[in-house]
Amino acid sequence: MRTENIKKYILGIVLIATAPLAVAASTALNCNGCTELQLLARAQQMGRGYHYIYNLPGNAIHLFYTQCEPSGVGGTACYADEQGVSSDVENVFSQYSALYAKNGNSEHFSEQFSVDLPSGSPVGRDGKPQDNGSINAYDTLVAGWLENKVVDYLNNPMSWTGAQAAAIQTAQIAKSDIINFSGASLVVTAVLNDGSRRTYKYDTNSNTFTPIADTARDAHGNTIPESTPKAGSEYIFNGGKDGNSGPGYDLHNLFWELEHTPPTDPTCAEENWDGERLTCNVRR
Repeated sequence: MRTENIKKYILGIVLIATAPLAVAASTALNCNGCTELQLLARAQQMGRGYHYIYNLPGNAIHLFYTQCEPSGVGGTACYADEQGVSSDVENVFSQYSALYAKNGNSEHFSEQFSVDLPSGSPVGRDGKPQDNGSINAYDTLVAGWLENKVVDYLNNPMSWTGAQAAAIQTAQIAKSDIINFSGASLVVTAVLNDGSRRTYKYDTNSNTFTPIADTARDAHGNTIPESTPKAGSEYIFNGGKDGNSGPGYDLHNLFWELEHTPPTDPTCAEENWDGERLTCNVRR
């Protein structure tokens, strides 16, 4: 029975998070821990119009209507009056408040997510494999269509299972068609088939996950460079000369990534491998 209730709860959140937008949703301003006077002052600062402000520790969402008029001394004076909050907004906030509590009283949601998708087994310019047949972090950097497959997977509610579903589906309530919460953020680390990983953030403006720069790591935890390395940069490669056990492609991929032809980045004029460190001399 408990499992069935969880499934129903998750399904309800999905319907809220993925409903088509009929009109632009309002955005509620974060004012956690604010007193009534502070809430009024914040509403006045926001200027003329209707403003939602929420206070998660106080478990309340407020709606203010602010009017402004000449102050008589060369400025403008604004006055805020609290209004009633509609039941649909109250319902969404109630669910979001519950998520906040389950997340350790934090609006910053994070999750580690397993992603196992076929890559088509691409090969490098020397004919050697770039992966083990599944998309890895390197693939997402060098092949836009493989990166898109990962993003589409993260954006698809059907991909989410178990605890990941609870964390990710419910966190996306932060971008509903009813009310949005300004303090919410969602970060997901995609752990790919071979153990490599890349981190993505949910963009509430475009309703999609986008990669966070410089978070790609190969199966051994080595940084995969996304921009031109500094002159004389050293990469400590923990996988040894074979790269990844089995196909041995991690070190191989790192060499190719550093040897882009100008003007693309990154570019090394010379690389030196001593069995542990890969040194890149930047092309001038």
